[in-house]
Amino acid sequence: MSALRPVSLVVLALASCDPVPVPEAERFPPAQPRTAATFGAAASAPPAATSAPPSPAPPSEAPSATASGTGAAAAPPSPDIFAADGSLLPQTEEEPRTDDPRFEQNVARLWRAIVSGEPDVARSFFFPVEAYERVKAIKDPAKDWRHRLYGNFERDVKDYHRRLGKHRDEAKFLRLDVRNKPEWMKVGREGNLVGYHRVTRSLLYYEDHKGRERELDVTSMISWRGQWFVVHLHGFE
Repeated sequence: MSALRPVSLVVLALASCDPVPVPEAERFPPAQPRTAATFGAAASAPPAATSAPPSPAPPSEAPSATASGTGAAAAPPSPDIFAADGSLLPQTEEEPRTDDPRFEQNVARLWRAIVSGEPDVARSFFFPVEAYERVKAIKDPAKDWRHRLYGNFERDVKDYHRRLGKHRDEAKFLRLDVRNKPEWMKVGREGNLVGYHRVTRSLLYYEDHKGRERELDVTSMISWRGQWFVVHLHGFE
């Protein structure tokens, strides 16, 4: 198990863009073979010409002070956890960092999902179903992921969206405070077949339209290959 590093604060300001709702039929498409390119660009991006060179990894998203018009197309899962043939890479004991650009992008997407009320905008920040199938010692982990785990995440994002109120477009993201030290969860600690790092009770701070500092709970994040993923947004269920 790797040594624990000091937990840091992530301070981000968010990009402004128009909401792009994700159709119900596209939210859980049939399983199909993945390629590395599938995870390196937004789902809406057109296919590259065969003669063109490979596209570079997407840069960090440009920040903006306000949350006005914050919706965006759902981001693909992280390419760093999948092999070139689309298979999930094995777990490691690498402890995630909160100053990693991909983590910062995912936190930005979570805020935009909350302001827009579109949970799939932050799907890249939610623990992948492929990893959940490796972790959970239950009969049908993929079904549990869809109907319970991700279903609760959708509910909580929409609840936070309502909580922001009618002036939500004037809200400003301040920071995600990862307050507690991560803990390595050994096999069997939470009915798990694979170990992972876990951190609980992080707080997402924002400023409302009257300049008051508010907070939203990010109940639990767990790791896969040195990256943090949300698994419970508001409460354990």
